[in-house]
Amino acid sequence: MDADSATVTLSEVQHQNHTPVTQEGKNTVCPGRRHFRPVTNSATGPGFTVDVSRRTAISCTVCNRPEAAPPPLRLRPDEHHGAQAASGDHRSRA
Repeated sequence: MDADSATVTLSEVQHQNHTPVTQEGKNTVCPGRRHFRPVTNSATGPGFTVDVSRRTAISCTVCNRPEAAPPPLRLRPDEHHGAQAASGDHRSRA
């Protein structure tokens, strides 16, 4: 890198119950005027490194998706103990 550019590294604090979504194998995409800027995935988790020219604004998109929620607990009547989890549901009794 010369004095007119710099390498910028960004790290993401992953939100609970969310998973990063890669885009073409990368943790982010940074569109440029004519093409996407090359990015390097972080070796330590969600994040990336990109080279930026001096006096240049860039915009990068990082995508995450919520993890699948567990199915809701289904209850059935139990004449001795009130309600219990339906068969096939491995959660503890209600």
